[in-house]
Amino acid sequence: MRSTTHPWAPKISPDVAWVSVDGEVVAIDPIAGDIHLINSTGALLWSLFDGTATVAELATDIADVFEIALDDAFDQVNSFASRMVEASLVVGPEVREQSDVGVRAAGGDDPEVAPTNGPLYLVKPPDP
Repeated sequence: MRSTTHPWAPKISPDVAWVSVDGEVVAIDPIAGDIHLINSTGALLWSLFDGTATVAELATDIADVFEIALDDAFDQVNSFASRMVEASLVVGPEVREQSDVGVRAAGGDDPEVAPTNGPLYLVKPPDP
């Protein structure tokens, strides 16, 4: 993996109200008044966005658990986290000290993320 000097650890914005419902997340941005539905795959990542683990560290864990390629996991985690930042749901990117885990700049095609009828963010689940 290529290295970058700006690893970041996503963290749910303290301004966002959210609740987990049937394995999915409903998040409300009170400033913009937007309601976002995050599917179960995104909800798994959402629950890990506490500002302590970098995108690369999260991707490593996801790759191990779902037995997918690390590059694919990184692309999906980075894309989802970046979209959550764009939607003002997640704070970042915040720079953290370089860890033992390699970090790379995102590249290639984004995973399937589909907005429909307003802000709805879906991340393609890993293949079984």
